[in-house]
Amino acid sequence: MENFLIILDRRGCNKRCPYCTAKITNWPCGNDRLHLLADVLEGIQERGTLFDYLTISGNGEPAFYRPETLSFLREVIDTHRKPFRYLRIQTGGHLFFDPVKFEYFHDFIMELTRVAVDPEEDMRILGYRRDHTRTHTYKRATIGLNHVLLRANFPTLLDDLERYRDQLGDRLHNVNLKILNVNTRVDERTRTGEVFSPEARWIQQHALLAEDVDRVIEQVSGRLPLVGTYNPITDQVVWDLHGVPLVMVTKRQRYGRLHVTFNKGELIDYLLRPIPLDDLR
Repeated sequence: MENFLIILDRRGCNKRCPYCTAKITNWPCGNDRLHLLADVLEGIQERGTLFDYLTISGNGEPAFYRPETLSFLREVIDTHRKPFRYLRIQTGGHLFFDPVKFEYFHDFIMELTRVAVDPEEDMRILGYRRDHTRTHTYKRATIGLNHVLLRANFPTLLDDLERYRDQLGDRLHNVNLKILNVNTRVDERTRTGEVFSPEARWIQQHALLAEDVDRVIEQVSGRLPLVGTYNPITDQVVWDLHGVPLVMVTKRQRYGRLHVTFNKGELIDYLLRPIPLDDLR
């Protein structure tokens, strides 16, 4: 399977992204019930289910959690490591300013989301104030990069990808070209659907959407070699960015059970439907 996602209750965020996916998705809030995580992971391990990634998400910024919570998470994951090929934690950059919390996850892939290579431009659009790329912790980290596709950055996409590759070198684990959903929960993936939030409206006005996928594929394929063909199971197209996987989920398929979420002590999919543990055999 693709991804096992641990979604923690929202504690805030150091960014003010105009397309904030946490606000659009609106995951249930409340007690994280992390004391149940070990049993869930034990059940997955016993069944022999394998995932490419285990990902920690704060539905905002995970580094806002207390150190003892993050330490507990690390201990539970370490004792149930077998099902996961890679471990990663999402951050808006705040984690790099807290060396103690960074050390808990220093060997994880640090998943960052950007809209611009230039830090000043990225900070302006995504509404954060401190440049994490200048920290010593960032310079030690392995980076998994999400590059959000916007109308404004599409003309420079190929050059931007080359710059990411040059800047990060061997520390760059992968790059994901991120097509935003207008709404994760319903099938509103074009500029014509009715929306009910300023974030969704911003996406309609400024982002590339599922209807733009073919021209993204055409442009990237003009410079970078494809790795295999389109995979309808994972809904992915993959290119070789000079030895680094460049991946785009095309949004031709709806999210399915390739993405399993631990949220409030339960296993659910992206549509909040429960997933029985026995279904993960």
